[in-house]
Amino acid sequence: MSVDKQQKEVFTMSIEYNNFSLSKNEETIISSLSLRTASSGIIAVMGVSGSGKSTLLKVTNRIIEPGLEGWHINGDISFRGKSIFSPDVKPENLRQQIGLVLQEPVAFRGTMVENVAFALRFGHLKIKRQHANKMAEDVLEQVGLASEVSDINRVKASELSGGQLQRLAIARAIAIKPKVLMMDEPTSALDPIATESIEQVVLQLSDEILIVLVTHNPSQARRLADEALFMEKGKSVHGAQSIDQLFRSSGSKAFDQFLSVHQQ
Repeated sequence: MSVDKQQKEVFTMSIEYNNFSLSKNEETIISSLSLRTASSGIIAVMGVSGSGKSTLLKVTNRIIEPGLEGWHINGDISFRGKSIFSPDVKPENLRQQIGLVLQEPVAFRGTMVENVAFALRFGHLKIKRQHANKMAEDVLEQVGLASEVSDINRVKASELSGGQLQRLAIARAIAIKPKVLMMDEPTSALDPIATESIEQVVLQLSDEILIVLVTHNPSQARRLADEALFMEKGKSVHGAQSIDQLFRSSGSKAFDQFLSVHQQ
């Protein structure tokens, strides 16, 4: 399987982590992360299980709320120059700008079009049914499902394969036109053919928006990412470096060990 990585121009800043630390019940999950992202391209986030990768996505999307359930922060995360924790930033509005696709795709009852249109009709946008359905059809075409499935207005989401379900989840996430799409190991349970379909969609999207991709697969990171971040739970965070620089000379024994294990 081969996916050509495209060179992309660096645009203006999108997300900034400013000496950001996150802990739960006094256990450090993320330690002193400082990072500025571009507004498009792909950043791969790697690390062993439990290193805080998924947690980083969830706190940026504000699924994790500081002050609740033992979570505590130091430092800040800003999006387009404004703190995401500012009192006047509503989580639901932030999530329209910073989307999240989980490892296990969630499908609603109903057809493929209804699944995507749900986010448009009943979320923040409140778009009328006919227009929402047309927008859903366009997005399903964008992720390659409209040409692959016989009738997207009749086929139920429950009838789709794992790879198709993940693309349906991506379609629902991008239908509301986020500026950032965070993806938590979207291909970890998929076969190589389904994985390649997802990767092609990710590359296409990254020309317009920022993709933050959590992956356990160094080869996938190298195929897709412009930059990479390597995380160690409760310790340091290595990166973000250009993907070639990280793989050539990371300066991190932990990353080198992580890489050697995956190359065996």
